This record gives sequence, structure tokens and C-alpha cells, in this order.
Amino acid sequence: MLLLFLMIVLGLIIYGILFSFIFQLLVLVFDLYARKYGAFYASSQRVKVDQMIQFAQPLKGKQIVDLGSGDGKLVIAFARAGAKKVIGYEINPFLVFLSRMKIKLLGLSKHAAIYYQNYWEVSLSDADIVVLYGIPWMMEKLEKKLRSELKQNTRVISNMFPFPHWKYKKLSHGVYLYEKY
Repeated sequence: MLLLFLMIVLGLIIYGILFSFIFQLLVLVFDLYARKYGAFYASSQRVKVDQMIQFAQPLKGKQIVDLGSGDGKLVIAFARAGAKKVIGYEINPFLVFLSRMKIKLLGLSKHAAIYYQNYWEVSLSDADIVVLYGIPWMMEKLEKKLRSELKQNTRVISNMFPFPHWKYKKLSHGVYLYEKY
């Protein structure tokens, strides 16, 4: 009986290690894929999330788009802060699944959604506010996309990295606010 118990415990340990290894390997593969089209996953610090929400005020009636929504932290924060609709685009299926589960568990499905889609391939013309955590090498290309697709007076809020040719309106805590005129 003890031998059977030890075999079951050992089997569960091996299964857990194997599952963890496979999960981490898949996350790495999808992260490498994501780097080809945008940035790798990095969570925004709370102080920066708060600053982004402050720059986005007033939120009532606004549609917000998060480019590369990762684990859904910004989408959830903006939905909780009162945005009418927050849409996140993410190409890592594990992060999409995680984000969708968080949104559902928090009861925010009416105001927040995550799409498994490459944001380079979607129109951003309906956005009132665009938020992102990009990386330097993609900012020039993204600046061109935003300038050509966004309507007048759309605000763009970038965490950490500025656009190379677009003059920001405000800067605080490493968060840049831009406005399309």
C-alpha cells in the first residue's frame, strides 16, 4: 500500500514537472512569435497604470484600445475605472486565455474584451484612446499607423517609450500622452 502511494506521489510530481516544462516552453515559443510582430510581454507597474488612467480622463463614454494587452491588466484597470468599452489585442494565446478568464471572473465582460488578433492588422479608427507598452524598434512604424488611422482628438498613451517624431503633450512617471490633431 505504501509503495502504491509513493508511486502515485512520484507520478504526480513527474507529471507536474513535465506539465510545467511544456507550459513554459509553449509560452517561450509564443513570446518569440510575439516579438516578431511587437513587444514581448511585460507587465505595467501600478504607478504607471494609475498615470495612464489619469491621462485618459474623462473615461465616460470612451472606447479604449490596448495594443498588446498581455495579461489584461490595463484592460481590466480601464474597465474598472469606468470606460464604456475596452478592447485588448494580443497574439499570445496563453495570455489571451488568462485575460479572458480574469475579465469573466471579475464580471467585466460587458465593458472589456480581449481579441486574439494582431493589432497591425486591425483598424483603430473607432478608438477614442489608445494605450500601449511598446518597445523602441516598433515605435516609428506604430506612429505611422496611428497617425494614418486615428480620428482627430484621439489620445494615445504610451508606457515607457516615446514616438520618434510625434511631440508628446504630457510626460509623467515615464508615461507619454499624445493627441492626434
